[in-house]
Amino acid sequence: MSYLDALRQASEQQKAAEIAESTRLKQLHACFQQEVKPALEKLYSSIKELVQHLNYLKATTPLEYRIRGCEQAVELLQQEYVLTIFRDLQLLTQRNYKNKPSEVTQDNDFSLCFKAIGHKAIRIEKTQALETKLQREYLEEFNFDFKLRESLDPLGNVIKTLFLIESEIPMEFRFTNDLENSVIDLTVTNFNELGQKVYVIKPEEVTSAFVDELAKYLSRQPNKLALKLKPISYGKLPPRVKKTAPANTSATVKTAAVAAPKSAKKPEQDLEEFQQWLSTQTQKIASEQETKSTTKSLLGTFFSKLGLGRAK
Repeated sequence: MSYLDALRQASEQQKAAEIAESTRLKQLHACFQQEVKPALEKLYSSIKELVQHLNYLKATTPLEYRIRGCEQAVELLQQEYVLTIFRDLQLLTQRNYKNKPSEVTQDNDFSLCFKAIGHKAIRIEKTQALETKLQREYLEEFNFDFKLRESLDPLGNVIKTLFLIESEIPMEFRFTNDLENSVIDLTVTNFNELGQKVYVIKPEEVTSAFVDELAKYLSRQPNKLALKLKPISYGKLPPRVKKTAPANTSATVKTAAVAAPKSAKKPEQDLEEFQQWLSTQTQKIASEQETKSTTKSLLGTFFSKLGLGRAK
């Protein structure tokens, strides 16, 4: 094949791959428009109405959180609901915002943010350096706003550390389109516990009953909502190599009998071989040093007889 033929073939393969990828993306976008987008819009309109009612009524929902370092659960009130869509977030950070092709399917993504707020600061005391370090790392991991007060002894050593923690925990329900899988990802942050979890919602699951149960769940009312955790993707595993069957079974058995695998060595055998090797190397080095010393001595005697001094 000539060089130009090879280039022509590579270009045709690249073009075919691009056409296939374009067709796949068109199908995914069509599925988004027909199924995922209506489901996102239904979720958004329902949660928007929920937020309007909760904020108008100034609703506060009591709840408790377990925070490391506190002997008792911290009592807080859930409140201050704010609903924002992706397009508005873009407008806040960009001027003359225009939809890009990659962001068309994100225009319907939205986020519900709210807080759990307490009446007073949370106080935690630590007297050990390691405990203080671990407590600080924990608070920083979950983005707590806190201050430190240290008690010192006459020599200036820290004998006690007081953590004054702002009793406010931000929470979020973020609804985003998963274009590749034609589903909705629900990322929940700090809701029932500190940390983040990702759930998956299929478009066909977004019924009026589902939305009503979700509203109860958000308001911490008795509900029957069953969310499914999103599976963790570890990528594709390499294909397994298929073993071909032997053509002649009897010949294979005979060969296997002749070339039987050696039994595995025992640890004590490995140690004995290593000690023998070490002894051999030691003797070899000693012999080389003795030879060098003898040669140097003979040369010294020879040059001494000639009156030329010692060999160096």
